[in-house]
Amino acid sequence: MKAKEFGSFWAQAQSYLRWFYADALLENAAKRMGLDF
Repeated sequence: MKAKEFGSFWAQAQSYLRWFYADALLENAAKRMGLDF
Protein backbone atom coordinates (compact mmCIF):
# COMPACT_ATOMS: atom_id res chain seq x y z
CA MET A 1 0.00 0.00 0.00
CA LYS A 2 1.35 3.40 -0.93
CA ALA A 3 1.72 6.09 1.71
CA LYS A 4 -0.88 8.27 -0.02
CA GLU A 5 -3.42 5.43 -0.10
CA PHE A 6 -2.76 4.69 3.54
CA GLY A 7 -3.25 8.36 4.39
CA SER A 8 -6.74 8.48 2.91
CA PHE A 9 -7.60 5.11 4.43
CA TRP A 10 -6.45 6.34 7.84
CA ALA A 11 -8.50 9.55 7.50
CA GLN A 12 -11.62 7.45 6.83
CA ALA A 13 -10.84 5.06 9.66
CA GLN A 14 -10.44 7.95 12.10
CA SER A 15 -13.83 9.44 11.26
CA TYR A 16 -15.47 6.03 11.68
CA LEU A 17 -13.73 5.53 15.02
CA ARG A 18 -14.77 8.99 16.16
CA TRP A 19 -18.43 8.25 15.41
CA PHE A 20 -18.21 4.83 17.04
CA TYR A 21 -16.58 6.34 20.12
CA ALA A 22 -19.16 9.14 20.41
CA ASP A 23 -21.95 6.56 20.08
CA ALA A 24 -20.47 4.44 22.87
CA LEU A 25 -20.11 7.50 25.12
CA LEU A 26 -23.75 8.46 24.56
CA GLU A 27 -24.87 4.93 25.35
CA ASN A 28 -22.84 4.86 28.57
CA ALA A 29 -24.21 8.22 29.67
CA ALA A 30 -27.77 7.07 28.96
CA LYS A 31 -27.27 3.88 30.97
CA ARG A 32 -25.93 5.88 33.91
CA MET A 33 -29.01 8.09 33.82
CA GLY A 34 -31.28 5.07 33.70
CA LEU A 35 -32.40 5.52 30.11
CA ASP A 36 -32.43 2.70 27.62
CA PHE A 37 -31.97 2.95 23.89
